[in-house]
Amino acid sequence: MNDSNIARAKKIRVAVDTTFMDGRVGMGTAVFIREFLEHLDPGAEGLDVTLIHRERVPDDPLYTRYREIIIRKIPLPKGSMPASELWFFLTTRKRFDVYFFAYPIARPYFFLAPAKHIIS
Repeated sequence: MNDSNIARAKKIRVAVDTTFMDGRVGMGTAVFIREFLEHLDPGAEGLDVTLIHRERVPDDPLYTRYREIIIRKIPLPKGSMPASELWFFLTTRKRFDVYFFAYPIARPYFFLAPAKHIIS
């Protein structure tokens, strides 16, 4: 296999933050993320997709299609979600080519996400 074939054979590592889909049915951001993931064919598109979120959703079959990482919650009176997310960014050994956030707001520390490219 020559170098160009190896480059084509390598899968693109994509992280999709599904926090705003978890446990929400029929809401705009949740519908968008779900539709995106349901119509994605990782094998055909050369993608290695990992779902990043805050809690297990055992009754949702969509989560069985992809690898997942649960961000450990840092219990705080306020700001638990951003603190947990920031801690994950700073401590994870996982690295992605693309990190996709479908958040209604952009957090100032998104640039710390463990990825070469960030989409929000």
